[in-house]
Amino acid sequence: MSYDSLSTSGSFTAVGYYDHTDMIKMVVALSKLVDVPVDTLVEAFGKHLFGVLISKYPSLAHGKANTLDMLESIDGAVHTEVRKLYPNAELPEFSTQRISSNELTMVYRSKRPFSRLALGLILGCADHFGEAVDVTHTSKDQDSIYLTEFTIRKLS
Repeated sequence: MSYDSLSTSGSFTAVGYYDHTDMIKMVVALSKLVDVPVDTLVEAFGKHLFGVLISKYPSLAHGKANTLDMLESIDGAVHTEVRKLYPNAELPEFSTQRISSNELTMVYRSKRPFSRLALGLILGCADHFGEAVDVTHTSKDQDSIYLTEFTIRKLS
């Protein structure tokens, strides 16, 4: 992959807006280079990203007792804060339904195919709270909308 194939010619800053296809191109190139599947890399990045977000913005987790409480707050609290930093960001939507004290369903809806990133963020969240979780997911993509339903069960 050459940097010329990216929308920025390879230059990125923390305050910019970038075409999501740049990330896809870079991950595909990395996948070929290290011989690791794209989904595995994107999921690992999601786990890492959760840790970075919480270390930079610890207030996002204040008042959240566990993984499921945190996940229920993504669309409201977390995305509200992201919009303050990046007002033009096109964020995915998350809807949740608490099944029990130990189980939650979460639906990811986006114009971008990053449900594996969402899975990594979910797993990173569980790591942050020191909880073991079982996550199953089913994709139900529709036209130009990516839809994935996650079921998250706390095991600990």
